[in-house]
Amino acid sequence: MELKAVYSRSKSSAEALIEGTNNVDLYYSTDASNTQNLDALLSRRDIQGVIIALPILVQPEIIKKCLQAGKHVMSEKPLAASVEICRSLLKFHSSLNNPPIFMVAEQFRYDCTIEKAAQIVREKLGKLYCFSLELYAPVVEDDKFYNTPWRKTPDYQGGFLLDGGVHFIAGLRRVLGRKVNTVSGFSRQIQPHTPPVDTLHAVIKLEDGATGVLGLSWGCKSILYEMRVLGEAGTLKVGMGHLDYQPLSGDKEVFEFKEPGGGMDAVRREMAVFASAISNGKADPLGIAEEGMRDVAMVSTSCRVTNFRSNLSLSLVLKEESR
Repeated sequence: MELKAVYSRSKSSAEALIEGTNNVDLYYSTDASNTQNLDALLSRRDIQGVIIALPILVQPEIIKKCLQAGKHVMSEKPLAASVEICRSLLKFHSSLNNPPIFMVAEQFRYDCTIEKAAQIVREKLGKLYCFSLELYAPVVEDDKFYNTPWRKTPDYQGGFLLDGGVHFIAGLRRVLGRKVNTVSGFSRQIQPHTPPVDTLHAVIKLEDGATGVLGLSWGCKSILYEMRVLGEAGTLKVGMGHLDYQPLSGDKEVFEFKEPGGGMDAVRREMAVFASAISNGKADPLGIAEEGMRDVAMVSTSCRVTNFRSNLSLSLVLKEESR
């Protein structure tokens, strides 16, 4: 895969992206008289694929524009602000003649720790009984990511829970290797600077009947991350960059990884997978846009305070996304 060009809304931000590179063309849109804009970029026949990293509310229309131009797309996570918008993107993609590859850049699916945990669940744990995921962390007010306007004052459901939560949802779903059937959750806002909500707790049921609990928060002062999976053959505990597998009989197996939490190694792997998908003409099932929509569905559903009656309709929504 060769980097041919960079597009950004402003010339200055585009120039910052290509600093230190050679033979990379520059495109931007702030100057109305500029002909080196996105349309010009997408008209190039030597551009096969694009990687899109834009704010949540801006991204969907650019995705459509790139797909309509016949370009393969890997978009930033979350795919969109809601399941409804995700579904419209997938419908638009499938309506195209000879649809290009459409993937979502979720590096947790390509993280070594998550990959090894998924292998253990698949090959050693046997029938699943129950599982849990807890991620609690603070969002400090001087953090550079917090101070991007669209994160600081989010105009979409979930706020940081959506933006950051899809990472850990993707990791959990990858480890479990089973489709989610039902989600019922409660959400709240703990810290005044992280609206509209920063904390959720949910109960999850998988298609094979296994049940588990989920806790995500960016409103806590301390940090905790742990995933547990219990099966008929043992227990798996997953942390950032390490995991323990304790079989019912035998010694514990311990694994350590040098770059935890979906770091740059995982990003490079997902980029390589996208390049390979373009060459082969087939998207990697782990990274297809439908998977990105399912991550958004789990966070969005958990962010709603539900009662028994509304939970019935929510479970139907998730079954539909699982097909």
